[in-house]
Amino acid sequence: MMAIVQYGMMIWRNMELTSAAREGARHAVVARVDPTPEAAVKGTVRAALDTIDPSSVTTTVTGGWNQGDTVTVKTSMPYDLDVFGVEVWHGNLRAASTVKIG
Repeated sequence: MMAIVQYGMMIWRNMELTSAAREGARHAVVARVDPTPEAAVKGTVRAALDTIDPSSVTTTVTGGWNQGDTVTVKTSMPYDLDVFGVEVWHGNLRAASTVKIG
């Protein structure tokens, strides 16, 4: 039963990373007029994290900021799946979202 709970928590964190990447990508569409669009997108990603410590998440923003360019927002964080102190899985949870600047 404990393994199921721990696995559910891992899935929850992955969904939260995906949602934060999506929010960052949405913000990228309007952030192109911002003087520091990459920083603005990263700030949006940090603000979208509800239960995850933002300092544990790595965010990268790639692409161009001109009309017609695409911007990709990638998030990742290390995660260990432990059941009663026994490590079952370890690695990085990752998510990405891409938008076209209109």
